[in-house]
Amino acid sequence: MEIGLVGLLLVAVALPGWGQSGPATADVYLNGRDDSFQLLGAGRPLASEIFRKIDVHLNWHTGELPAGQKAFGIRTVKRAPGSAGPDAFAACRLSNSAGVEITVYRDRLNDLLNPFLNAHSTPLGVGASIQREAEAALPAYVLAHELAHAMEGIARHSERGILKAPWSASDFNEMAFHRLTFTPYDIELIHRGLAARMAGKSLESDDSRAARK
Repeated sequence: MEIGLVGLLLVAVALPGWGQSGPATADVYLNGRDDSFQLLGAGRPLASEIFRKIDVHLNWHTGELPAGQKAFGIRTVKRAPGSAGPDAFAACRLSNSAGVEITVYRDRLNDLLNPFLNAHSTPLGVGASIQREAEAALPAYVLAHELAHAMEGIARHSERGILKAPWSASDFNEMAFHRLTFTPYDIELIHRGLAARMAGKSLESDDSRAARK
């Protein structure tokens, strides 16, 4: 589940701790002209809850990422390009020097979705609401994983939690019960990245932070 961050670099500035500056807000545009809603739309409520728990409020919109807006856009293409790594199911890039566009690969996402749904399907007689929750869990965590990459602004993964790559069978089981979470360091990076983006800071690499777990 590696992610390609083309031109998206980390700001190296001294910012207050994420818990001291209050909740953050992020605008997210889910493209309505491709397969994004079909694949990921059901995951929006749980994705919002995942970020709410770390004091980030997601404002969802339908449509393409507006030019020049400090927001996050999500679009879907049918197949991963040949340049994508074997575990990558999405890529990020700066758009119009302000927003970040996430491109999800439908074929790679289906490779994750189908086994997950088969493994966590409910037996006959179990309530339909429980089945719907299971079906929405993986899209929600895919959204959380990719949005966290874009918010942090670093091409990195964590050793555990939502930003781990690749996810293991136990991670998928935690997702089914909505128990997979961000690490404390990822929470710090998410808030620092959002604060830097809103402040319009110049971005430059910081390998020491990227290497930490």
